[in-house]
Amino acid sequence: IRVNSSMLDEIARIPLSGKNDYPHTGDGEAAPRFYLECFLAGSENPLVEVAVRSVLNDRTGRFNPLMLCGPSGAGKSHLACGLADQWRRVFRSRVVCVSAKEFAGELADAFEVNSVVEFRMKYRECSLLALEDIEKLAGRTAAQVELIHTLDTLLERGTQIVLTAAEPPARLAQIHPTLASRLGAGLVVALAPPGIAVRIALLRQMAAARQIELADHAAHLVADGIRGTAPDLMAAFDDLEQAARHDGGTIDAETARAYL
Repeated sequence: IRVNSSMLDEIARIPLSGKNDYPHTGDGEAAPRFYLECFLAGSENPLVEVAVRSVLNDRTGRFNPLMLCGPSGAGKSHLACGLADQWRRVFRSRVVCVSAKEFAGELADAFEVNSVVEFRMKYRECSLLALEDIEKLAGRTAAQVELIHTLDTLLERGTQIVLTAAEPPARLAQIHPTLASRLGAGLVVALAPPGIAVRIALLRQMAAARQIELADHAAHLVADGIRGTAPDLMAAFDDLEQAARHDGGTIDAETARAYL
């Protein structure tokens, strides 16, 4: 994987595809999805490029498991699912990418119908396991014990593991200390919400994808005024796009100021 960096805005463009859902519209229908062709890592997330390179290029197992933690919208799912998809396409091998809640639910179903062997084959005989939202295993003792054994088996085989959580392992409530130890045994990357340079770049991507002209000053105004996550910017851009459609398809500084 080749990472393109810009010295001007200090952003690393990591070619991992991702997607985000816009919030639901007022009539209950989901607004269109916006697909991200790459993950944008600014100076606020300096370890992302190193972690991705290690997983996809080196394959040395130095950072295994790779745990991504941070608030909602910081890009954990984008990275985890993007890594899984890239791994599947490049190495043409089976990957498993599910949420911890799905893992626990499938385990409960397996016990009920006596198919634990098949369950373990699915999770222990893949070439990469991406498991999201580990905090959802809080209080689920059986699922935590099963995950401990699964991680041990995968690590012994050299299988890459990618995990996501809202907090670092030591701060996860109701997670067994043994599991927390396994989760933090590799590289823990704390993801921060995008900085202003990344927010500007995201806005420009959205404008290009929707064929909307976005003035430079307007992009800076919106990025400075909305200091949230990528989904926050997407929701704002959806509103700005509606205003732009009535104003010649351009988001200028005046439109941006009126919106803010």
